[in-house]
Amino acid sequence: MEDRLWDIVVHVVPADKPAVHQLFSSREILLVMLWAVLHDRPMRWACQAENWPLARRLSRLPHPSTVSRRRRHPGVQNLLSRCHAELVECLTAGNCRGTCVIDGMPLMINDFSKDPDARNGHAHRHWGRGYKLHAVFDGQGVVLRFEVCSLNVNERVPAIHLLPGLERHARRVLGDGNYDGAPLHQSLEGRPIKLYTPLIRNQAGPRTHPRRLQLKRLLAKPIAAKLRQARTQVERQFGLFGNLGFGFKGLPNWVRRLHRVTDWMSLKLLLYHTYKLAPFHCG
Repeated sequence: MEDRLWDIVVHVVPADKPAVHQLFSSREILLVMLWAVLHDRPMRWACQAENWPLARRLSRLPHPSTVSRRRRHPGVQNLLSRCHAELVECLTAGNCRGTCVIDGMPLMINDFSKDPDARNGHAHRHWGRGYKLHAVFDGQGVVLRFEVCSLNVNERVPAIHLLPGLERHARRVLGDGNYDGAPLHQSLEGRPIKLYTPLIRNQAGPRTHPRRLQLKRLLAKPIAAKLRQARTQVERQFGLFGNLGFGFKGLPNWVRRLHRVTDWMSLKLLLYHTYKLAPFHCG
């Protein structure tokens, strides 16, 4: 499966040329990063020729310092975003707009870590330290949009960035009580997409946002049970993300600082979408 997956990855990442004064193209840098993440190894490991099978090895490999410098370059980041967009478009092509789910996955680190970007926050019914992946995914488990934040960031903050613009993929977005808030509903005003969440303490005062009053009436009807069931079924995709051989098993010790955690999770999700594309790929 790993060979098949890598064949699709090479096909998905488009070819390009190095810019002026660059020895390696953005594609070569991104493939080295993907090779490291695929095997849960540091980037330095992927820069060593002996860690590549001869048939898979690139014609040349960059120095680890080159990867470290170029990984935050706009060319590499734009290429990574382009690959995500193309995979999502391919996996969702022909699907009717339906129900999506927004949720967060804690990315924990050791309490004794010196990472200055990590913060204390609530995770899995207890307090911990680290980051959180905030993701919106559809009924097929395709992650439509995502963002990585410190663990102390309220779920509603990244949701305001993630939910607008999903009209092409969904009409309804389901979330838990952490996403109940008037500002979030206000950000969706005038858009053909609605957010469904439980109400905090099952209360909605007369001066709150009108959408919360609608939800209070809606949650008293039998359809509320169907919405909860739909959310539970879709959320199982987070479990699949961790069950795969290359899936997310936790943040390694060498992945620290917000920009590195974001890159690591972005590359993991790119491999995850490639895996979902594998049964339909004809390349």
